[in-house]
Amino acid sequence: MWRLISALALVSATIMGNPALGFRVSAQNDGESAGLQQLIVLEPTTAYSNDGDDIGEVSAGDIYAVLAVDEAAALVVGTAEDSEPFWIELDARVELVPVAPPPVAAPDALQVVPPSTPAPQPTTGAATPTVTAGPTVAPTAVLVAPPPAANTPSAWSLTVNDLPAGFTIETTDASEDADGTYYTVLFNRRGTSTERGPYGVFNQLALVKFPSGIRLRQEFVDGIGDELEFTTTYELGASTITSDIRTSASTRVNGPALGDLSRWHRATVTQSIGGVTVTTELHLVIFTLGNRVAVVGTMNVEGAASQADALSLTNIVQGRMQS
Repeated sequence: MWRLISALALVSATIMGNPALGFRVSAQNDGESAGLQQLIVLEPTTAYSNDGDDIGEVSAGDIYAVLAVDEAAALVVGTAEDSEPFWIELDARVELVPVAPPPVAAPDALQVVPPSTPAPQPTTGAATPTVTAGPTVAPTAVLVAPPPAANTPSAWSLTVNDLPAGFTIETTDASEDADGTYYTVLFNRRGTSTERGPYGVFNQLALVKFPSGIRLRQEFVDGIGDELEFTTTYELGASTITSDIRTSASTRVNGPALGDLSRWHRATVTQSIGGVTVTTELHLVIFTLGNRVAVVGTMNVEGAASQADALSLTNIVQGRMQS
């Protein structure tokens, strides 16, 4: 089993392990956003972290916004500003209910349906949902998340629909400070060393805040790309070996020009485990469009993919940044 862990320069992100219960974020092939659903708790059930750890119990009547759904579980979140997403198993103790989008959605904010709007009721005839204690603050209204605005990093990002079959979201991170707005997502595909294509894909995107009189230079791009560090893990039976891959000025390579400024990197690391030696390859590009910055990369077994695989995904990101 392969696993990519990423720590980038623009936003530090620690990627957590695989959920123990096998929770996965699946591609929405029909184009319906999982955010347009709510989960109603019919009977008390366990909440799980992204690692699959038991983090508490949610109570009957709790209502959560659904961020993603697969065959086994739903990734949900409360309406409180500091609420963190967590997983709930999909079984008879919960119910998924579609939520119609509002006629007009605010472009940069979540919209909360007023409490006076009747919320869908559980089909079992349970009492009207009330606020109860759970692993996060339980919402008192239905949460509807509009699509991200086009001028926000999350709107430029790759999604599972852009990737080959088998990829799932490992982690996402969104933040904002005085210097910019940032969005990071990492995807992993579990498999064997004989599979063709990347097993790890990531993009880290930033909308940098600076006055119009300031322009980015190549040194800015190289300052990001020359000091990145990634961790890759290979598991064979009960054995696990973890290695770091670092970029530097020596890992710069030629590649197609992208945006206003760009720089490609290729770095490798060799791992040995259980009588098998595997060389892992990183293809990465940093590019800018005005005050927009993107870092896009792929991780693969050497010979199973190439810079062209990273380029095809990067073109998707660039297209969304330009739209």
